[in-house]
Amino acid sequence: QGAKHVPAMHLASSSPSRHLPPMPTAVGPDWGLSVGILHTKFMVALLHSALIYACSAPAPGLARVIVRGEVTVADPNALPPLHGAALYVTVRPRIPDNVPVAILSGTRGKPPPIAAARFGSPAGFPFAFSIDDVLDLTPEGAAESTSGGGWWWASDDLIVSARLDEDGVAATRSPDDLVGQAPAASVGAGEPETVKVQLVGRGFGGKLLTKRQ
Repeated sequence: QGAKHVPAMHLASSSPSRHLPPMPTAVGPDWGLSVGILHTKFMVALLHSALIYACSAPAPGLARVIVRGEVTVADPNALPPLHGAALYVTVRPRIPDNVPVAILSGTRGKPPPIAAARFGSPAGFPFAFSIDDVLDLTPEGAAESTSGGGWWWASDDLIVSARLDEDGVAATRSPDDLVGQAPAASVGAGEPETVKVQLVGRGFGGKLLTKRQ
């Protein structure tokens, strides 16, 4: 009961004495075992990748809404074409500016945004939105308190800012963008109320600062 042999196949050429090298013909008894091991390893790796994906994807129903709101426009005639525009919503803790930090870091002392979301080509206004802790937290917002026990901003009231950007690019700020903000209760206050944010045109100072060169 030795290894089985498959007859080697040769291709004839113009010269009877010239042949292609014979193909490997021996199929040992361990060949099937090796294929089985490789198949098992492949299936284990595939299952491992599927588990990683399942664990990293947010599970439906587990997201916690931080802010729920509605954006309106004070003057509908000031609306730019909505196709290609984007509505940006950011959430910050409502705490006083830290002037010494502003001087040292150049951040104007404002706390960093703890959540942000982009809504491309909004269908119209009023526009309802929600910000949750699975998809919308910034790296700063996801940080826990140094004393433990949750987010560092969890007990702070919040400020919700909205900006309708006419070209849809966050890095560009136009004098014609519509902006607005409104206060919101802290996440520790229970189920979030609907925050009303009204968009208006930039003031003179805002238009001056954002005027395109």
